[in-house]
Amino acid sequence: MADEEEIENEEAEKSKSSSSGKLLPIIMIVLLVAALGLGGFNAWKIQTMNVSPSEKNQQLQAKTAGIKLKTIIVTLGGITVNLADEGESRYLHVKIKIAVEGKAHQAALAAFAAPVKDLIITSLSSKTVKDIRTQQGKFALKQELAYRINTLIGDTIVKKIYFSDFVVQ
Repeated sequence: MADEEEIENEEAEKSKSSSSGKLLPIIMIVLLVAALGLGGFNAWKIQTMNVSPSEKNQQLQAKTAGIKLKTIIVTLGGITVNLADEGESRYLHVKIKIAVEGKAHQAALAAFAAPVKDLIITSLSSKTVKDIRTQQGKFALKQELAYRINTLIGDTIVKKIYFSDFVVQ
């Protein structure tokens, strides 16, 4: 009788191990497919979030018309501001050029010329020499100005900002 019980226990263990042995690869495959699906969905979502609705509209119009939008450089001219350094009287003289795509964006920028110039003066005068003396500081300043101008106008108008003169004294 003990032999029969041992045989039954061995058979039960074999059937358990064989069923769990078959189940583990299936679970792993399901988890792998789910992880890949989530990763692909996140990548797609991030890609679509980086393009604003106005950019999508412009891209669609450009594709359907079979033309490329022409980048236009708008020159704002020279701006001189006092910097926010304490204890010293320092100033910054800068000439700014703004890259926009198409005449519609150029017209929109021209319509907001006074508020844009005021925004730039206010932003620049809040900086110290330490903030803007390095290449990273200048790059961060360009990004900040582009973001603020786009926020002011309410659309992604500014594609890039260029400094044609940058003198700190």
